[in-house]
Amino acid sequence: MKRLLIFFLFFFSTIAITAKEKCTRIVHCYDIQIQFPDPDKRFYYASKGYIEQLQLNSVAENDFFKVGIQPMRILAEPWEHPVYFGTDSPNEYVIWGKMTSIGENRFRIELFLVAPKTRLVIAKGSTVFEGAEEAQFGGSVAALKMGSTESGSKPLIDVITDFEKKERTKDPVKYKPICPEMSVKDLKDPVILKPGEVKQFMIEVKDADGEPIKGLEIELSGYKGKMHQTTIKTDYKGIGYIVHTAPDEEQEYEILGISNYETPGEKHQQLLLYPSPRILVKKPVKELSGLLRISYSNTSVTCGTREDPEQKSIERSMLSTTVYLKIIPERIEYLQQKMENFNRAISEFSYFSIASGNNVNFLTGEPVQIHESMDFSMYNKHEGKLRLDEKETSEVSSNGCDLTVEITTLSYQGADGLPLPAIARSYCLVVKMGSNARALFNSSKYPTTGKRKRQQRNEYGEMESVDAEVSPKQSVGISFDYSKFLSSADQIIVPMKIQDVEALERYLLNPDGAYTLSLKGSAFNNSGSPLNDEKISVTLTLTPFK
Repeated sequence: MKRLLIFFLFFFSTIAITAKEKCTRIVHCYDIQIQFPDPDKRFYYASKGYIEQLQLNSVAENDFFKVGIQPMRILAEPWEHPVYFGTDSPNEYVIWGKMTSIGENRFRIELFLVAPKTRLVIAKGSTVFEGAEEAQFGGSVAALKMGSTESGSKPLIDVITDFEKKERTKDPVKYKPICPEMSVKDLKDPVILKPGEVKQFMIEVKDADGEPIKGLEIELSGYKGKMHQTTIKTDYKGIGYIVHTAPDEEQEYEILGISNYETPGEKHQQLLLYPSPRILVKKPVKELSGLLRISYSNTSVTCGTREDPEQKSIERSMLSTTVYLKIIPERIEYLQQKMENFNRAISEFSYFSIASGNNVNFLTGEPVQIHESMDFSMYNKHEGKLRLDEKETSEVSSNGCDLTVEITTLSYQGADGLPLPAIARSYCLVVKMGSNARALFNSSKYPTTGKRKRQQRNEYGEMESVDAEVSPKQSVGISFDYSKFLSSADQIIVPMKIQDVEALERYLLNPDGAYTLSLKGSAFNNSGSPLNDEKISVTLTLTPFK
């Protein structure tokens, strides 16, 4: 089993590396065939001359591929073991040549660059020299003339590239790519599917210069579930489509694609789909649990004005509990379709929630404890100055009270009280203090417990402690349920806006791991009574409920 695992790791790592490597063209250079009897040994050095010349100025690369030169004779002198171009030639370009006698002490060298299978001559170069002592130099000159045209000489890599470009689309049904790339358009990693979900992937095959490759056949493997077609073919735009149905069980796998093709130079190659789609089949998660922490303060003027208060109170609270939310994915998808849907939702509903819940555990059906610490101070005007007349601190816990949280649509309220049309989706978090019916009617099972300290000023103007027992029916909770921005002379409301809308939607549609919301809000009113100045900070860390 261990060996098998090592093999698969090696195989897939090899695929990744191969898919990104630059294409190559190796030119196999054979000895020049001397076609006259009893040649001087020095004539054989013509092969050395042309090969060394090619190694000197023809090893190069461009946007398509890099060219390498491979001499075919190894560890032997040419007159001892000459290598002739035969039927067992490799799957690459080949250069072969011949030397003929054309007169008294005059000789011609001809070199031919040919395709390996059809022996199609792609380019040739020739020269005439005199005497065996000039054979090596003659080979060099013939190599330099391989790319000769009327306007001058081309480098060997340009000769090969021009040939392959011309041959690429010669067959109008099935192109021969030079150095293609095959990829999935707009691929996410991983692709998360529900069991049985049908997903279409668009495969794009383009050559190194962006030319679409038509008629390329791609074999698909590695997948689970079903494939509409196990072999797909690209159209004239270089596009092919994978239609895949996910299996019924949760699984993880890759869809592998491979194409065996022939280059214009008759080289047989394999093209891999890179990167390959990684599929994660998961049953949809619609329930979340969340650790909720709230920091809240409210400075309230109950008599007088904010500038000259007669009575003023300051409240600071810290609350923590666990909440359980149900996601409504259908609403998220509906809002994502078009802005018209979002604007309809904010115009027709005060709260159009995409996830909501409370502190009642899904599994047990029982509420969890809400923990709250509170510090309250009351000031009254005395002899022209505010004086602390009452102070209370408490730390209480209760499972007899409901606390509701919602992630809902957010809107901006106009002067007429109606929501303004939105140009982008927005969401906010609202917290609502719910019923304490359990504590009221069954306080023996759902009591509020804790400790409470209270001081107030007596008739002599002195602060003294007073009885301050915690009632088992006492309500516990904090409310901040604003879902509309409002800015006027009398009131300013800033809801707890969620900044990254797309990240929120992605998480709620596919909850994976922890997702934390850190939010702030405020509410300020400058008319009526009391004059409140509320500030709230909330941290809500969500995880899939299990």
